[in-house]
Amino acid sequence: MIFAKALGYVQTRIILFLFYTFILGPISIVIRIFRVNIMSVHQGKKDSFWQTKVAMDESPEGLQRQF
Repeated sequence: MIFAKALGYVQTRIILFLFYTFILGPISIVIRIFRVNIMSVHQGKKDSFWQTKVAMDESPEGLQRQF
């Protein structure tokens, strides 16, 4: 059992090292070269994505069927 835990510990470190080195590393380098902004929220030329809220009917009859 001790051997299995030790082997799992070593294999996990090796697999993670290979994954980050050969998969995530080159992807991040390509993204930096082409200056791609993955976290970009703005999609278009709008100044703001604010949407005005439509007034709700707050009477008991209007609240009965909300959807």
